[in-house]
Amino acid sequence: MASAAFPRTNLLLYPPTVVAYCMRAAPVLEYHGTVEDWLTGKRRVPAAEPRMHPGIQSFERRTVVELKRFEGAWTALVTPFTSRDRVAWAEFERLVDFQVKQGITGLVPTGTTGESPTLTWPEHNRVIEATVRLAAGKCFVLAGTGSNSTDEALRGSRHAMEAGAHGVLLVDCYYNGPSSLELRREYHGVIAAACPEAMIVPYIIPGRTGCALAPEDLAILAQEHPNVRAVKEATGDLKRMAYTRSLVGDDFDIMSGDDNLTPAMMADPAIGASGVISVVSNVVPAAVEAMVRAFAGGQAADGQ
Repeated sequence: MASAAFPRTNLLLYPPTVVAYCMRAAPVLEYHGTVEDWLTGKRRVPAAEPRMHPGIQSFERRTVVELKRFEGAWTALVTPFTSRDRVAWAEFERLVDFQVKQGITGLVPTGTTGESPTLTWPEHNRVIEATVRLAAGKCFVLAGTGSNSTDEALRGSRHAMEAGAHGVLLVDCYYNGPSSLELRREYHGVIAAACPEAMIVPYIIPGRTGCALAPEDLAILAQEHPNVRAVKEATGDLKRMAYTRSLVGDDFDIMSGDDNLTPAMMADPAIGASGVISVVSNVVPAAVEAMVRAFAGGQAADGQ
């Protein structure tokens, strides 16, 4: 098999200090090499079988039945490639197996961290299918199916649900520059109506997309479509998040889309984030899961 390494384009956006923070929260892996080695691709997978975090020993034996709330830690999976720019399927399977054994709540394949812009649609679909198969009912799967084409996103979303995903993550339409109203009516709303069995999670990251679904339109979207009950918030704007909470109410889940802001978002009652869609958890899933559960349980000191 050709050698493979985790893609560096996204992981390198997260400084080693962030990963070190997670490791302090719950240092459960026997690492062979430094954190920098992992982030630069010198180390790809644990050299030894990872040990479960003592607080989540039972997670490996759990059976996922129905997704009712978005909470806990969800890993935005990287997609490893070979030196010839082909998906390294064996490495990907090892990564998913590692995540499941570490007790992660959910997996998010084919997001931007998963190199969705550079995957072909056959590869994109196969990554989702592989994730669902490997998760095997032990954790949830939220498939990244967003696009700047509503038709394309709809086809991807239908495929993801047919493959067995629990929901879809829809990044706001990049480059096209739609208004918030257009995002609600002509994109998120269309897919939510066409896929009523899917949990729809809008992904708001204006720094990458150049547009943003406004809090008001998100609240209207949630009222119009009961399957829109969570958002991935990556605006970096805590005041906006608190305003969003005031509009959507308590029966709606705000998930952090920035690892470094997760503690602040979960500790602030005005925001009340319930978890994180994390990049760092590709490396330290049990640590991120433990940190999030500590904050969710009101044990902020344990999460620090």
